[in-house]
Amino acid sequence: MKSKGDAEYLGLLFQCPMDHEMHDCALVHLRRVPLVERMKFFGNMSFQQKEEIIQKHRKCLFRRERRIPFSQIAIM
Repeated sequence: MKSKGDAEYLGLLFQCPMDHEMHDCALVHLRRVPLVERMKFFGNMSFQQKEEIIQKHRKCLFRRERRIPFSQIAIM
């Protein structure tokens, strides 16, 4: 059975939600690996490993969103 963490993590295997990933992103290197290998890697990760990556992603996303001027958010 898949956990909530699995669903959150899967989308991150394909693309950064901010369109341009940061050079220090926890998934920057994995996104350059062929899809089949990414899925295998995902399948072999423990729940804790997935959660650590999700937490890093959330911190990064929060920092980046704080830098967006309100006027740009209002038109999104």
